[in-house]
Amino acid sequence: MNPNTKYKIMHDYVMLFPTAKPKTTAAGIILKEQIDSTAPIEGFVVGVGPGRPDKKGDIQPMPVKAGDKVIFIGNAGKVVKHDGDVFIVVPVSEILCTINAPD
Repeated sequence: MNPNTKYKIMHDYVMLFPTAKPKTTAAGIILKEQIDSTAPIEGFVVGVGPGRPDKKGDIQPMPVKAGDKVIFIGNAGKVVKHDGDVFIVVPVSEILCTINAPD
């Protein structure tokens, strides 16, 4: 992933870089690949949009920021390929939680 590439994300969308799943166990046992598009996936936030306006027109702040590690719903977003990298763009509502987030 090119750290110099800047993305402008729209509305309440979040661009995520999914982390690779291990293909072997710690003991070296090869795992059979299972495809479950509804399973939660871990990833890092690459960028976030400004948020959506509420009924008064005020922009609601986003609960995540670039660099956060998150768990999101696997089939929630759209796959985006750019410069050899694969990203997933999801609505912020499809992010289930952050990992090791400060209180």
